[in-house]
Amino acid sequence: MKKISLVVLLLLLAVVVSGCIKPIVKEELIIDNETLVGYFINDSRCITANCDSIFTEGVKNSLTQLFPTVEFVEYDYASDLGGQFYEKYELSILPALLFTKKVEAEENYSRVQNYLTPRNDLLDLKLGATFDPITALHSMEFCDNEVDDDGSAPSAC
Repeated sequence: MKKISLVVLLLLLAVVVSGCIKPIVKEELIIDNETLVGYFINDSRCITANCDSIFTEGVKNSLTQLFPTVEFVEYDYASDLGGQFYEKYELSILPALLFTKKVEAEENYSRVQNYLTPRNDLLDLKLGATFDPITALHSMEFCDNEVDDDGSAPSAC
């Protein structure tokens, strides 16, 4: 039995050393504070009008009008980087859009200043988000979709 265990261990070691099996490497979340970046984190499970792709693209288009040099980086909550971002910036509802502080030097900063909240080294733009990715529920009920969005009752409206 010891010989079989030793042979299996040696075979496994040979496979790993040969590169056939690559060790799992966790992606590292990198925040670029040197340029104007908007970090958009969403959850692909959320399909209501305040977090679908139409909403996301509309927000990005509007902000590009105000800040032409902004670069957007998008994360999904279910991805490794999305989860890291969610935890690092202590988010609770999605979608979320956080800017680097470079936005403060922009000409149109005063137009969004009252809607930004500091969150570690970034600024969180209030989007009216309602989706909690932990429970996969919303913090409010949408009355026009016949779905129990907030988990309180079949149709709370």
